[in-house]
Amino acid sequence: MKITLLFVVGASFAVNAILCQVLLWRLVRLDAAARNIAHPHLAGLLATSGQNGSGLFMYLILRRQREVIAELDDAPKRHHLKIQLTAGFAVMLSLFISFSLILFLLN
Repeated sequence: MKITLLFVVGASFAVNAILCQVLLWRLVRLDAAARNIAHPHLAGLLATSGQNGSGLFMYLILRRQREVIAELDDAPKRHHLKIQLTAGFAVMLSLFISFSLILFLLN
């Protein structure tokens, strides 16, 4: 029972982490297209890679140099992706807390 519960929470955390990566990639890709950055797919991929967030940090430095072009911007879609990503991170935080509590209470 204990192992099954830990496995379910851990698997849910892993799936949610992957979904957050995909949402972040889509958000960066959309932002890069709105700022007319060459190769927005590559910019999104590089921003979501790396274990310590260095790719996202480099993208944030790159995007400061460019303004958003209103004709290329899809503000409602960007806002929707931000809400989805925030919800994904909130779920990931709750799963982490649940996993920690399960480990703490079962010992």
